[in-house]
Amino acid sequence: MSIQRPSLFAVLILGIFPHSALGQTTQWISLGSPAEDRIRARQVMGQATTEGYLLRTASVLSTPLDSVQVPIGQGVRWRFEVLPVESHAVWNSDIPFSMNDGALWAGRGVNQLHRIGFRTTYRALQVVFAPELTHSQNRPFPIFEGADPERSRFSSPWYVGRTSADLPLRFGDQSLTAFNFGQSSVTVAYRGLSGGLSNESMWWGPSVRNALVVSNHAQGIPQVFVRTNRPIDTSLGTLEGRIIVGTLTESLFFDKVLNNDRRSVSGGVITLTTPFDPNLTFGIERLVVRPVEALTSLPGRAADLLTQWDELVCVRPPQVVGEGCNPRSDHLTAVFGRWIFPESGFEMYAEWSRTEMPGSVREWLTTPHHTQGYTIGLQW
Repeated sequence: MSIQRPSLFAVLILGIFPHSALGQTTQWISLGSPAEDRIRARQVMGQATTEGYLLRTASVLSTPLDSVQVPIGQGVRWRFEVLPVESHAVWNSDIPFSMNDGALWAGRGVNQLHRIGFRTTYRALQVVFAPELTHSQNRPFPIFEGADPERSRFSSPWYVGRTSADLPLRFGDQSLTAFNFGQSSVTVAYRGLSGGLSNESMWWGPSVRNALVVSNHAQGIPQVFVRTNRPIDTSLGTLEGRIIVGTLTESLFFDKVLNNDRRSVSGGVITLTTPFDPNLTFGIERLVVRPVEALTSLPGRAADLLTQWDELVCVRPPQVVGEGCNPRSDHLTAVFGRWIFPESGFEMYAEWSRTEMPGSVREWLTTPHHTQGYTIGLQW
């Protein structure tokens, strides 16, 4: 059994700082929060814009910072806001169950995530400092320990060889307490574009609970990004997009090899809202992950989004298959659509992805299901 609720920590902090916390709840909106759900409900009713929603982060969802203005020079305004205290708790009675919990791994027992911080703007610069503290009791439960001596006994025994994945069944045998930069970011805006550094969780696409490419099912990706900060009008409709290049770090409970602990991430998402119906939006998204030896190599990986299309299965004679046959990258490509009918309070959406793109039209027609995943949903 899994139970999720605000923790005692949040209740106490809100009692100590009622004005700074409760007074700002309409300003800052985190992914997975009730406020985010209310935004979607208002969109379905035609009471809120869909701008930026299908490539959202907390800083995109949140309303502009205008609660406090302190003039520091003629024609210049500095703005500052203490973010609302946020706390999330999960209790699992028998086995881990964690879904869209961000940096929190909800193991067996009590699990908590706490976030507090501030945001400030000065001209075109916005700084958000929203670190997170997580704690997992991590009580024991039966697992199938891995048999590979080169890997942690907590690593998954089912993801090995060419399909290997860093998905530990349990994060060690001790309780876990960790600090991370959470929803922090530094953003500079110039006309219709914004760019900077970010550690925020992202959600791409229209799915409600199970985004196929990017979601808050894990900690945010440290990244450099460029995104639109308002829709761009074209003859085909309005465009929005985001491009990222970042890095992933191996967990402590995967393998014992020390020279393969980093991966580069190159990704992007573009949405098009049709000119004949502002409630109909299509999009395409792609993410590419590759081994990287040093952070200094990351700038050269920005183009992976467009250049890396490795096959997952090597087409070679058995005697030739070897280490050089392994794919150089792991990638996921998806298309999606969302259609809202505000007069009826109804929406429908779909997202379809493949990890390996077809090599020809014939291949796509004969095996359209190859390496695919999809979500279809509606609500009213």
